[in-house]
Amino acid sequence: MSTTLRFLGAAGFEITAPESRILIDPFLSENPLAPVSHDELARPDVILVTHAAPDHFGDTAAIALRTGAPVICGGDVRVHLLDRGVPAEQVQATIWGVVTRAGGVVVRPVECHHW
Repeated sequence: MSTTLRFLGAAGFEITAPESRILIDPFLSENPLAPVSHDELARPDVILVTHAAPDHFGDTAAIALRTGAPVICGGDVRVHLLDRGVPAEQVQATIWGVVTRAGGVVVRPVECHHW
């Protein structure tokens, strides 16, 4: 199996590799251009959320609660997820420059500016 990259609209992507499935910024329900709904996605090994803007955070809580997938995100997103009932042990906050691992995936956040 090769690695595939599926664009989910806005800033959302699903990366499916032989060893892992990664979901990035799953803004689907409120996105009229999203090719799938959040409940149609297979369980990801990890969900990555860049920041808490609605068009990035999107359906993260619903997907995390339905699948139990770990989430790696910033502290702002972590607060939103905890407020929506996602268990604290499922959410790992990090910042750029701090390498972390979840769901068998190594994540190296880099500095980025959202203009």
